Order: sequence, then structure tokens, then C-alpha cells
Amino acid sequence: MTRSAIIYIYIDDGLYTGKSAYKDLKNIISQLLPESQIYVFFIMAYSNGYKYWSQKIKELGQERNIEVTFDCHYKLYNDRNCKCECIDIVWPSKESAGISEVRDYENVIRKKGETHYLYYNDINENNSGMFSSFDGLKRIGEIFLKYGIDIVNKANSTKLRPLGFDNLNSFGFGSFCATDYNISNTCPLVLWWGSENGTIESDYPIECWYPLLPRRNNKELYREMIINSEAFSVFDYEDVLFTVYYLAKQRNIPKSKPKCSVSSVIDYADIDYDSEQYYEELFSSDLYQYLNSQKLFTIKVVQTAMYLGRDYNYENSMKRKNSYE
Repeated sequence: MTRSAIIYIYIDDGLYTGKSAYKDLKNIISQLLPESQIYVFFIMAYSNGYKYWSQKIKELGQERNIEVTFDCHYKLYNDRNCKCECIDIVWPSKESAGISEVRDYENVIRKKGETHYLYYNDINENNSGMFSSFDGLKRIGEIFLKYGIDIVNKANSTKLRPLGFDNLNSFGFGSFCATDYNISNTCPLVLWWGSENGTIESDYPIECWYPLLPRRNNKELYREMIINSEAFSVFDYEDVLFTVYYLAKQRNIPKSKPKCSVSSVIDYADIDYDSEQYYEELFSSDLYQYLNSQKLFTIKVVQTAMYLGRDYNYENSMKRKNSYE
């Protein structure tokens, strides 16, 4: 295989501000051989970050003679500086400036001289963006901004933005999408921020804020994964795995099933897995009894070993091992 044939694929659920993607890909590019190729794919991406960081990352690749290609399944638009065909963010309208909480928050920002990115939505009423109506866009923008400011004030944080994390000094990014894996911190705080994590002090349950979409802290998740991986070793379950393997080989096959002529192998496709006889023999087998006596975590270890070993070939693995040595 030539160097030019080495292809890497980077897949991520979403690009919001783009800083995480830039950090990851910068690190990856620094470790690749020249003439490698990277295909970067996002399920969804916001236009500003996608345009800016894709260019920056491609330039990093060019410096090391690495080709970087970008693509996304669904592009969302968040450019506040022009009249876009569609605005796919929570963006408060000018009417929001009349809310007392918003005025107070804006005055705090203005006192710091940080007003360049303090935008209000003044786009045409024909542009409802991702909302079903322009009135809905304005109403959601006002509510999310007002209560987002309330959360920022209670949390007493200078890093939070009411409408979600943003590199700029603004009301917030305002992204409005989540996946089963997580919700971005660039989404409005009212969707994911919660007082149950101890960031908002209160002695009254009625004042606690329980988010619709609790956010997973990636740093804490990775830290737990490292701790668990260091504490766990599959070799601790070596006896269990050998026992399961032995009992599986010795397990009685339904007597009603004839054997094949080739190496006495059973044709499992013809076994009636719905028959009472099959389950009677299964439940009475030594293998079933042994597994049934184990803890759930031990069963998971066995299942993992079975899954990883599906395509395992001892002969090929030894060839690879010898080539490394």
C-alpha cells in the first residue's frame, strides 16, 4: 500500500462553534504521514463554524501534504451579519430589549465595552427560520433569553451565555438541536442546565431547575472511562472464559438433529429454536447453569469477548504479532 492510499475517516455528530473539531483534527494531522487523506463528516454543521474552521483545517493539512475533505449531511445557518434565506438558531428579536431582565443583562455587558456581537433579530417577517411561524420564533427567543439570563445570574458565572456557550460576547450561540448521545453546550441554557448538579444553590425544591435534556460532561465521562479501564483487566476473568469455552464445546446438541457428514458439524440453520425440546435441553445444560450463576458484569465480559472474537482468526493474528516483533 502506498502512502497516498492511506485514508482516515473522522465522523462527528455536530459542528457548532467548531473549536473542538479544530483541536481534534489539528492533533490528528500532526501525527499522520504526508500524502495521507482525511475525510471529515458531520451529521449536522452550523454554517459559520463550518466555513471558517474547514478552511483553517485544510490549511493545516496542506502544510503537511495531507488532503482534507469536508462534508455534512445537514447544514444549519447562523450568520447574523447578512440576510440569510434561513436562520436556524434561537435569536431574540428587538422586542426582547423591552424585557427588564434583558435590559439589565445588556447594561452589564455594555459597561464592559463588549457590545460588538450583541445582535437582535431584525430579519424579514417572512423568514421564520426553523420555526413554524415568525411569532413562534420571537416568542421562543424572548422566553429562552429571559430565563437563560436568570440561570446565568443564579449560577454567578462569567463564562455562561443565556442562549448557550459562545466564543463571542453575545447573548449566546442559540443552537437548537440534540442527539441521543448528548446536547451541545451551545444550546440555550433552559434546555440542558440543571440545579441538581450543584451549580445553583437552593434549599427549596420548588426552585430547583430540572432540564429537559441533561447534558453529559465529556471530560468527566473520559475521566471515568480511564479510571475504569485501568481498574479492569479481562485476564481477571480468564478462568470464566475458559470454562464457558469448554462447556460450549461439550454442550449436548438436540438428539433429534442429525449430524452432517463433514467433521460431524451440526447444521444450526435447521434447528427448531422454538421447540420445547430445544429449550428443555438448553436450560438443563451445564453451560446455561454455569452462566446463570454468574453476576451480570461477568456475563457482559463474556458477551464482549464473544463479540470481539466473531471475526478472530488465530493464525492471522499470530502472523500480525510476529510481524510486529
